[in-house]
Order: sequence, then C-alpha cells, then structure tokens
Amino acid sequence: CEFCSVPTINGKRYRIRPLEEVDQELSDIIKKKGEYLFLVDDNVTAREDYALSLFEIFKRHGVKWMGFSTIQIAKNEKLLKRAQESGCVSLFIGFESLLQENLDGISKLFVDTKESSHLIKAIQSHRIGIHASFIFGFDGDNPSIFKKTLDFVQQHNIELPTFSILTPFPGTPLQKRLEEEGRIFDYDWSHYDMSHVVFKPKRMTIQELQEGYLWAQKYICAPRSILKRLLWGPRNHFFYFLMSNFVLRGAQMEVIR
Repeated sequence: CEFCSVPTINGKRYRIRPLEEVDQELSDIIKKKGEYLFLVDDNVTAREDYALSLFEIFKRHGVKWMGFSTIQIAKNEKLLKRAQESGCVSLFIGFESLLQENLDGISKLFVDTKESSHLIKAIQSHRIGIHASFIFGFDGDNPSIFKKTLDFVQQHNIELPTFSILTPFPGTPLQKRLEEEGRIFDYDWSHYDMSHVVFKPKRMTIQELQEGYLWAQKYICAPRSILKRLLWGPRNHFFYFLMSNFVLRGAQMEVIR
C-alpha cells in the first residue's frame, strides 16, 4: 500500500522461518495447553501451503493465537477452517477505508468494498474475531467518513476496531507524493504517531480531520459502544475481546486527552 512502511524497513522479499524451527521454539516456550501467541508476521496467510503447515503445528501444541492477515482469507474456506481448528482467536485486518476510490488510490486493488459485509460474516462464523484497522485522511475522505465508518463498525459488530490518521512515514510512496504536492506541513517526528495530522487533507480541513478522528476514537472507546458490539455480535472469545477493548480504551483515552 502507498502508506505502508514495511517494504521500506524490511524489504520487499517475503521471508519465512523453517517450520521445524517454529515447532522447536514452541516446544521450548509452551508450558501448557491454551497459552496465547501473537504472530508479528505482516500476513501469516500470504502463502497458503506454509500457513496450513504452520496451523498444524499450532494445533498440535494447543495454543491460542492472534495474527495479521488480509480480508482475502474469508474467500478461502479451507484456510479459514484450518485457522479456526489451530486455535486462531483473532485476525488483524487492514480495512483502511470503506471507499473504493481510496483503496484504488493506495494500490490496494485486491479489495472490493462491496464484499466487505459478506467476508466479515464468513470470518466471524468460524469463531474468529476481527481486529479491524481503519485510516482517516485519504484523498477521497470528507467529514462524513467518520460517522460512516463508525456505523459500519457497529453494524457489523467488529470485535476490536482501531482508528488512525494517515501518516506519510519517510521513505513511503505516500510521503514522496505528498512532498511533491507540497502538502506536508509538520516535520516534528514526535507527531508521526498516527494520531496527529501532519499534512493537508484534500476534502476537509486539518482541524476537521483531527477533530473527526478524536471524536471517532472517543465514540468507539465508550463502554456502551464496546458492550453493544460484543453482546449483540457473535460473541467469539467474548472475555478476551472485552479485556482487549478496555485495554485499548485506556491507551486511546490518553491520546484523546
């Protein structure tokens, strides 16, 4: 994606660890069934054959795990079922935007926003919760995007939503483009935390983007909002997501203050 710093930092080659190393490491660190793992792989399902073998290892060790994927996993019933059987609790999925023009503009061409509702239900039906990421500030966004996104999150009972402000990190195509357009106005590195506006948006003011983001954060972190999503939703791993939401609420309320 245009805004992604991962290729700049880690390179564009997809690297995997030998499965026997993973198996041995889990043998060393897992002391009892049901322990939690968090996978830092940016897309653990990028290679289906590797993912299926990895899931077999997780299943054998009896772990519960969270990782990163794309919404495309919802179209692969075999992969989704094996992830469920292997102890997958949640998947972090970058939805980024509900507007197709935004996704097309950042080169996320494999996502069709018209399919989102169906794909979310497919994942949740396998008792896998969704940690969904949304970004505000794309060129297609206007002030209506905040309520539109909140309505979508609540309607689909997204277990753990997170919001951020589009940020032109150094070395990314986004940074290069916004520099060329003369739209970056803040070079204070401490503000590059995805919660401060550091560039001029296209269809709203700087203040509208900053205040809209803070309003959305406050709304989504409200106990009523959290409980409504979790109680009215599929209740996948309810207590895990209840705790996760309130931990995230504590961190986000610091930003809001």
